Formats: sequence, C-alpha cells, structure tokens
Amino acid sequence: VRQSQRLEQLIAELLVLARADAGQLAARRQPVDLAALLADLRAATPAPGISVDIFIPPGTATPGNPEDLSRMFRNLLDNAARYARHRVLITVRITGAAGPDGIVVEIADDGPGIPAEERERVFGRFVRLDASREHASGAAGLGLAIAREIATAHGATIVLTDAEGGGTRAVVTMGGTGSAG
Repeated sequence: VRQSQRLEQLIAELLVLARADAGQLAARRQPVDLAALLADLRAATPAPGISVDIFIPPGTATPGNPEDLSRMFRNLLDNAARYARHRVLITVRITGAAGPDGIVVEIADDGPGIPAEERERVFGRFVRLDASREHASGAAGLGLAIAREIATAHGATIVLTDAEGGGTRAVVTMGGTGSAG
C-alpha cells in the first residue's frame, strides 16, 4: 500500500511538471486568500514535535490558481517541516519591492540548512541532497522543482537563503492585490 501511495504521488508530481512544460500552469487565475490557504496547509501538515507558526496580515491575497499555489506552498512547507529541528516560521508581508502591493512569503526552518553552493541545484528535477534520508521519506526530489515551476508560472520567484539562527529560509516574492476584500 505504501509503495502504491508513493507511485501515485510520483505520477501526480510528474503530471504537474508536464503541465508546466506545456505552459499550462496558472491558466485559471482568481484572487487567492493567502491567510486561509496557509492556515489550511499548516493544519494539514504532519509535523510531530515541530511548531509551525504563521504571521500574516489578515486578508492578504494574490491572483493565481488556488490549487497550484497550494501545491507550491505545501511543497515548501513539507520540506521545512521535514528538516526542522523544532520550529517552522511562515511570515508574510506586503511590500512594494515586487511592484505595487507585492507579497513576500518566507518559510524558515531551524534545521541543518542547505549549503550555499547547493541552493540553486536543489530546484532541479530529481535532485536529493541526502539520498538515503529522502528515499526513506518517499520523496522523489521533485517538490522544489514543482514549486519553482508554479512560482514562475505566477510571475513569482523562489530563492533559498540562510534562516536567522540557522536552517533554511525559502523566500517567495510575488505580485498581489494586497487584501482579499
């Protein structure tokens, strides 16, 4: 059963990448309430022993495909929770840096971090830095590749940096409407 679930997940991930290659991501756009989306993802993320905290202005929204944005943030959050020692922190702020009412979402963990020379490579397809640990988790090394494809389709960027106090911080910079209402 576990192998069937892994295979089903791999097929779903490959289908998302095929849609990305065909330029079909983010084809349907609507206002997406990031506060609600991130709260739902936090509630659905298995993170035993890890606290996942969110700081976001209520009603923060961005135009996009809700399913794709959910998958992008889920992939980033799953990675953070997988490697965190004790805490994952999600911070959202509205800024003018990405244009009018730009939005920056940071997902930071207190885990071992990713070496600077590997931070761009981990966005490649089937890239796993620690193959033995990833194989045990069932991951195929597609999560960050998918997240980057979805971000690109939404006119956003994702970069990895050091988190304050150690660990990794994923920084997603996107345009937005500033508020859902």
